[in-house]
Amino acid sequence: MKKTFMFLMAAAALSFAACKDNNKSELEKKADKAGEATADLAKEAGKSVENAADNTKDAMANAADDLRVARDEARKDIQKGIDDINDKIETMDKKMEKAARDQKANWEKQKKKLIESRKKLSTQLDEVGKDMKSGWKEFQADVKKTLSDVKENLEQ
Repeated sequence: MKKTFMFLMAAAALSFAACKDNNKSELEKKADKAGEATADLAKEAGKSVENAADNTKDAMANAADDLRVARDEARKDIQKGIDDINDKIETMDKKMEKAARDQKANWEKQKKKLIESRKKLSTQLDEVGKDMKSGWKEFQADVKKTLSDVKENLEQ
């Protein structure tokens, strides 16, 4: 009986150990699956971060290109305004040589306005080349107003 009891105890211990090993294997399998799932999620997250970085780079490049184009257009518009003022002043100077005194006085006033506008446009032309991190929209609005005033003065 002692031998039988020992035999049963040994068999029970082996069974228990075998079950424990099977459970351990199953737990290891689950842990491996969880680890693989985590690795897959990390890969996907890495791809998402890379895509977001690429999209950000593209957006910044597009914004820089848009700003460069806007600056070039503003520079061109400002220079045209300055050229138009210079042409008008030259024409006025020629006319003033032959004009009557009261007409000369009127043209002198207009010429002063044009000269002030030309100075403002020259300053804006200098500003357009500077690195404006903020205030670009306000600057554009100011240039448009100045050019509108110049156009009005040129039509007088």
